[in-house]
Amino acid sequence: MHRNNTAVHDEIPLWRAAPPGRPLTGLTVLVVEDSRFASEAMRLLCLRSGARIRRADCLRTAARHLQIYRPAVVIVDMGLPDGSGAQLGPV
Repeated sequence: MHRNNTAVHDEIPLWRAAPPGRPLTGLTVLVVEDSRFASEAMRLLCLRSGARIRRADCLRTAARHLQIYRPAVVIVDMGLPDGSGAQLGPV
């Protein structure tokens, strides 16, 4: 069974209304990662997707960012120099 283009278009959720190829437009992402290579890769992915990015390399810096910014998404490395990423707790 084939659907017409109008029916498929009507099913697209409103949050997906971002420009094509930039699905994270308007979102802020906090990346907590101590590896420069991994952090830079995440930065490029976020920027290409339209997101604003904040970066932290340890729990202490991440906690400071969370006091100032309200990111839509937090991506946390579990093995950080000052403890487990799980210690960051719910945002």
